[in-house]
Amino acid sequence: MKELKYIIGKKKDLPEKYHEKMIILIRSNDSERLPFEPPSLAFYRNYWNLPKPTEQETITVFAFNDSDELIGFGYSGWNIKYDNLEHGFFQIYVVPTNRRIGYGTEIMRKLFSQIPSQIKALAASAKEGSVGEAFLQKFKQESCFEEIIRAADLSEFDLEEIREVVTKETERIEQLGYSFVELESFDYAEKFNEAEYVKMVERIWNDMPREEMSFGEDIITPERYKSMIEYTLKKGDRNFGYAIATKETNEPVGHTRVLYNKYDLNLVEQDDTGVVHEHRGNGFGLALKYKVLEKILSELNAKFWFTGNAQSNKHMIRINKKLKHKTVGKKIVYEFKREEWELI
Repeated sequence: MKELKYIIGKKKDLPEKYHEKMIILIRSNDSERLPFEPPSLAFYRNYWNLPKPTEQETITVFAFNDSDELIGFGYSGWNIKYDNLEHGFFQIYVVPTNRRIGYGTEIMRKLFSQIPSQIKALAASAKEGSVGEAFLQKFKQESCFEEIIRAADLSEFDLEEIREVVTKETERIEQLGYSFVELESFDYAEKFNEAEYVKMVERIWNDMPREEMSFGEDIITPERYKSMIEYTLKKGDRNFGYAIATKETNEPVGHTRVLYNKYDLNLVEQDDTGVVHEHRGNGFGLALKYKVLEKILSELNAKFWFTGNAQSNKHMIRINKKLKHKTVGKKIVYEFKREEWELI
């Protein structure tokens, strides 16, 4: 195995002549990790130029062969604000023609040597049955989280039938003392008490299954949530959906949001759906998804609507099956403790 050369740092540290090649490698990595064909290179060119979220620190190991060709990378990020300050994530990618000769392991060791001392655990994910999963299993046999990826073929729905369901659901939730509230980008701050809405999001996220992952609860502030929405918009997403609120006090008790990227008009991504605990049992999760499905069918020209759920989230999986979502893949997460990666 010939020795690799490295540039270690941020995107700005990689000479411009390598930028297009790196963009291609990032897309190739996603093509092996995602159940669908990834977006166009235009999406990744835009993504490459986005500033990272301010609450996160990152580092990249760019790997070159002896001909100065960029043949792989290692990437890691971790929180520096809000929560889970001892946790991070990483990715390793090597072009297929340079695999099975130890470069992936060498890049991983180089990346791990750059991780600051406060980080005690790093997670990596791969599509079940992929080359990436086989690579991670060389070092870690037991996974800590499994996410089932499901997709619905939007051509299988009849818009008029969905409208009839939504009309009935709207009447039903109004009789219970609630109503639908349309959402688009940042307008939750105008339609609700902003702090109440963000607290609802925090509660929903912290109630999601974590399976065997060691990270703790999320802290979502109005500033942080606004930054998250802003980041999706900069990536080219339309970020929209619906909330359910009490009619008497306008308290938000659940919501659903989807993302529709201008660089990938075939896919609608289900971003978030949830209802706070004390308002469950009323069928609000399914009602919200029917409502946003009506909007998807009315306004978009997408072919598929996809979502991911922890395999232990049986309730949401039942909802998605009812909405004709079929399994298209599974994402497996492996978590490496510091004492484990230091032995690699």
